Amino acid sequence: MYVTYTLHEHFDVLEKDFHRLFLEFQISPEGETVHQLRVNMKKQMAFFQMLRALETHLPLEEIQAPFAAFFKSIGKIRNLEIRQTILSAEEREQKIKSEYVEALTHNIQEEKDWWLSDDVDISLIPIRLATDKVRSSIDRMPLCNIREMLGEYFYFLIEEIRQIIQNETPSAEQLHDLRKILKVCYLNLKLTDRLIPQASLSKSFYLTLNELNELLGLWHDQFISVYKVNAKKDKIDKQVVNSLRRKERIARKKIVKAFPTIYDLTTELQKALFHLFAQAEPVKIPPRRFQERKYKTIRNSFSQINTLEFTK
Repeated sequence: MYVTYTLHEHFDVLEKDFHRLFLEFQISPEGETVHQLRVNMKKQMAFFQMLRALETHLPLEEIQAPFAAFFKSIGKIRNLEIRQTILSAEEREQKIKSEYVEALTHNIQEEKDWWLSDDVDISLIPIRLATDKVRSSIDRMPLCNIREMLGEYFYFLIEEIRQIIQNETPSAEQLHDLRKILKVCYLNLKLTDRLIPQASLSKSFYLTLNELNELLGLWHDQFISVYKVNAKKDKIDKQVVNSLRRKERIARKKIVKAFPTIYDLTTELQKALFHLFAQAEPVKIPPRRFQERKYKTIRNSFSQINTLEFTK
């Protein structure tokens, strides 16, 4: 019963926080509120993924769909503000001023005004229906082999991470996936520490994992800025464009340089799982078993969230 209670309690906090932030967003759709609201939805969708590992009948894609759609639709304000901040800092550094950055300010205000207009009618019914299904899944979740199922889930994440970091020249898509996986891993390990205290990892593990998430987040902001600037490079000074591209390459190299550290973290996590299950040898999870349990890759689980698209 402790596991069921803890899962409900965890979800209660996320749900209450979501509705508080949603009300704040409706009153004033500022960038920081949008950011916190999107962070909350990331936490919920990470939770749904782990819950699917524990209760295999959970309709994961169906539950994530309304969150993913809302997540994407409100992201434009935040993404515009990030781009404005990066470009403004770059222009100050280069002692240049462009009309494009001023236009971004106008676009941000225009987007906020649109969300406050009568044209927007946001219904939370799909999200409420999804949360009802989550609660039902928690109640019917089998408790007899929760450790084994959590172990399988995290072994699966370890393999996903290691497949990416074995590449010395990862693509932007691979780094994007790595960012998502490490964030999901961080959030769900924190919850696992509450479910199974014996599985607790060191503070340094979480500090390092958090630092890596921040590093990947900085790269992502740079990459998105370059991606958008390339489409508008005729309106931006060439020095600024070249400087942004150079900084994105530097950020990417820092991440690749951190790959051994990421591997060490997966090894520490693996050892913690071995200790938890009192096993001398690693557990090998055949791909077929994941297919039978309807596991999805992280990329597929987040297929509806494409941060490279900025549409209402």
